[in-house]
Amino acid sequence: MSKQGVEFRRMGDAVVVTICEMDIYACAYRAAYGAPIGEDGYIGDAWRDILKGLVALLNGELGQHDGGTLDRRIRTIATRHGVNGDDL
Repeated sequence: MSKQGVEFRRMGDAVVVTICEMDIYACAYRAAYGAPIGEDGYIGDAWRDILKGLVALLNGELGQHDGGTLDRRIRTIATRHGVNGDDL
Protein backbone atom coordinates (compact mmCIF):
# COMPACT_ATOMS: atom_id res chain seq x y z
CA MET A 1 0.00 0.00 0.00
CA SER A 2 1.27 3.46 -0.86
CA LYS A 3 2.00 6.02 1.82
CA GLN A 4 -1.07 7.94 0.62
CA GLY A 5 -3.20 4.80 0.97
CA VAL A 6 -1.96 4.31 4.52
CA GLU A 7 -2.82 7.90 5.40
CA PHE A 8 -6.32 7.60 3.91
CA ARG A 9 -6.89 4.45 5.96
CA ARG A 10 -5.70 6.19 9.12
CA MET A 11 -8.06 9.12 8.48
CA GLY A 12 -11.00 6.76 8.09
CA ASP A 13 -10.00 4.81 11.18
CA ALA A 14 -9.88 8.05 13.19
CA VAL A 15 -13.45 8.88 12.13
CA VAL A 16 -14.64 5.40 13.13
CA VAL A 17 -12.95 5.61 16.53
CA THR A 18 -14.48 9.04 17.15
CA ILE A 19 -17.96 7.75 16.28
CA CYS A 20 -17.52 4.92 18.78
CA GLU A 21 -16.23 7.29 21.46
CA MET A 22 -19.22 9.59 21.01
CA ASP A 23 -21.50 6.62 21.69
CA ILE A 24 -19.47 5.68 24.78
CA TYR A 25 -19.65 9.26 26.05
CA ALA A 26 -23.43 9.37 25.63
CA CYS A 27 -23.82 6.01 27.40
CA ALA A 28 -21.70 7.29 30.30
CA TYR A 29 -23.80 10.46 30.43
CA ARG A 30 -27.00 8.39 30.65
CA ALA A 31 -25.50 6.23 33.40
CA ALA A 32 -24.43 9.29 35.39
CA TYR A 33 -27.56 11.41 34.97
CA GLY A 34 -30.32 8.92 34.18
CA ALA A 35 -31.36 10.74 31.01
CA PRO A 36 -30.25 10.82 27.39
CA ILE A 37 -27.59 13.36 26.53
CA GLY A 38 -29.83 14.85 23.84
CA GLU A 39 -32.13 16.24 26.54
CA ASP A 40 -29.34 18.36 28.03
CA GLY A 41 -29.66 21.87 26.62
CA TYR A 42 -25.95 22.60 26.89
CA ILE A 43 -23.90 19.39 26.78
CA GLY A 44 -26.44 17.79 24.44
CA ASP A 45 -26.11 20.65 21.97
CA ALA A 46 -22.33 20.34 21.97
CA TRP A 47 -22.54 16.56 21.53
CA ARG A 48 -24.95 16.99 18.61
CA ASP A 49 -22.62 19.55 17.00
CA ILE A 50 -19.75 17.07 17.16
CA LEU A 51 -21.92 14.45 15.44
CA LYS A 52 -22.75 17.01 12.75
CA GLY A 53 -19.02 17.53 12.26
CA LEU A 54 -18.51 13.78 11.92
CA VAL A 55 -21.18 13.63 9.22
CA ALA A 56 -19.31 16.39 7.36
CA LEU A 57 -16.04 14.45 7.66
CA LEU A 58 -17.67 11.58 5.78
CA ASN A 59 -17.18 13.69 2.65
CA GLY A 60 -13.42 13.30 3.05
CA GLU A 61 -11.11 10.33 2.67
CA LEU A 62 -12.24 7.29 4.61
CA GLY A 63 -9.84 4.63 3.37
CA GLN A 64 -11.60 1.29 3.34
CA HIS A 65 -14.63 2.53 5.29
CA ASP A 66 -18.01 3.13 3.63
CA GLY A 67 -19.42 6.61 4.19
CA GLY A 68 -23.04 5.50 3.88
CA THR A 69 -22.59 2.87 6.56
CA LEU A 70 -20.88 5.34 8.87
CA ASP A 71 -23.60 7.93 8.22
CA ARG A 72 -26.27 5.45 9.30
CA ARG A 73 -24.25 4.57 12.38
CA ILE A 74 -23.92 8.22 13.42
CA ARG A 75 -27.64 8.86 12.94
CA THR A 76 -28.56 5.70 14.86
CA ILE A 77 -26.35 6.75 17.77
CA ALA A 78 -27.90 10.23 17.73
CA THR A 79 -31.44 8.86 17.82
CA ARG A 80 -30.62 6.37 20.58
CA HIS A 81 -29.37 9.22 22.74
CA GLY A 82 -32.20 11.69 22.24
CA VAL A 83 -31.14 13.63 19.13
CA ASN A 84 -33.08 13.54 15.88
CA GLY A 85 -30.66 11.85 13.49
CA ASP A 86 -32.32 13.61 10.55
CA ASP A 87 -31.16 16.96 11.95
CA LEU A 88 -27.46 16.17 11.55
